[in-house]
Amino acid sequence: ALNTLEEGMKNIAALYDAAAGRKVSAECGAGAAGGMGAMLSALLGAELTHGSAAVLNAVGFDALLGDTDIVITGEGQLDASSADNGKAVGEVVKRCAANSGGAVPVFIVAGRLGRGYEHIYEIANAGVFSTIVTDEQPSADGDCDAETRLRLASERMFRCIASSFSVNSQRSGRGMRR
Repeated sequence: ALNTLEEGMKNIAALYDAAAGRKVSAECGAGAAGGMGAMLSALLGAELTHGSAAVLNAVGFDALLGDTDIVITGEGQLDASSADNGKAVGEVVKRCAANSGGAVPVFIVAGRLGRGYEHIYEIANAGVFSTIVTDEQPSADGDCDAETRLRLASERMFRCIASSFSVNSQRSGRGMRR
């Protein structure tokens, strides 16, 4: 069944390429949403762009960073691909690192940490907190539900943030801006 589906996707990709007169099936984002990007590009001339970048641009994310002390974001599974491929968490981390007013620390709550999640540290000053303590063992609180795991990970994150800003405000004489 999987081979049949794969062959069908190859056939429709070839049709889109022929309709567009170019290899739209190879464009970044063409395979997203079951090939919807390729179809829209081939048949309607749509320009493919990473959704996360478009959304952050639409809300003026970069301008908001100017007066921001920290950014908190999340990801279902943080792994080597999280910083690339147009994923929202990667786009947020890159923009925080490149902020013209100075890098903004990023805190990430992830459902799971996959292979290569450490790559995010090469991009920005980030704190990573997982709802799953390890892959092999249940959390210290037993095998609890997702809501409890998220609450516990968030609590660990906010304790870290609070202690960091407590130390920094004592040194500088000021607290967080907002």
